[in-house]
Amino acid sequence: MHVLDLNANYWALWTEADNLLAYYKKYPNAFDTLHRRMGYRVRPSWVWQRKRYGTSEIIVGIANDGVAGVPGILRLYVESEDKKVSLGGGLDAGQPYGGRIRQASFILPKGMEGQKMSLRAEIETKGVRRPVRWACAQPVNPDGTFSITPRKFDSPGWRKGI
Repeated sequence: MHVLDLNANYWALWTEADNLLAYYKKYPNAFDTLHRRMGYRVRPSWVWQRKRYGTSEIIVGIANDGVAGVPGILRLYVESEDKKVSLGGGLDAGQPYGGRIRQASFILPKGMEGQKMSLRAEIETKGVRRPVRWACAQPVNPDGTFSITPRKFDSPGWRKGI
């Protein structure tokens, strides 16, 4: 468990495989916890909306439940169901750091409110982009994206018009 305290993302004990296996058989809980938290594990933690510039702004809080920062640039995309609208950008390299949250915002084109959209992520390392599998408890779509539906402007419940 001290590996997690140090925010390590690797095992330097590979020469001790037999000892580690014996320890795992005796104390499986520690290793199971370690497996869930080693490396980076990103998920959309909060998604909220506000009125901005006569349209909607979607703000996403991306949490990293792992102990290591993202090894590269995390690229986020909000896309319409038909993929005709795709908004995206990248967080600073390494963000969100282990155990932290980083926010990203997307200004939607006018008229997108109330339409189902999807949130997806890619990691860019050395110019190569790969899809990221969300580490969230909520179900994701078959293609690995996370669904969101922005509220319409005329929906009840807007606080003070924002």
